Amino acid sequence: ANQLMNSNELNCEVKRVPLDLWLNDDNNSKNGTFLTYNNCLIEVFDDKKNVYIPSYSSVSTSSVNRRKLDEEILRIYRDDLDFNVTMMNGSYHELCKNGGSLHCITKTLSRSDN
Repeated sequence: ANQLMNSNELNCEVKRVPLDLWLNDDNNSKNGTFLTYNNCLIEVFDDKKNVYIPSYSSVSTSSVNRRKLDEEILRIYRDDLDFNVTMMNGSYHELCKNGGSLHCITKTLSRSDN
């Protein structure tokens, strides 16, 4: 993690998370895209911290690397950042081809006081 000072002179900690390069079907590196875990949904209410993260191993269950990345992301958010983590299964890698993922397809998250 890196330390930085924001414009209000508050100390902030930067927590880096891994990402994976996904190559399109022809395995041509010029046609690849990054599978990013930063494109997630975060909600904080009082002392409740929830994060919903795209799982890229859900569409490539044979990929040991993607399972390890999913596990590392889970560990970072749960253990290092103290979030309740929900890994979201779906074809998020397809959205990454156009520069998006889970957060990009979410317009509104309904909230209640319960």
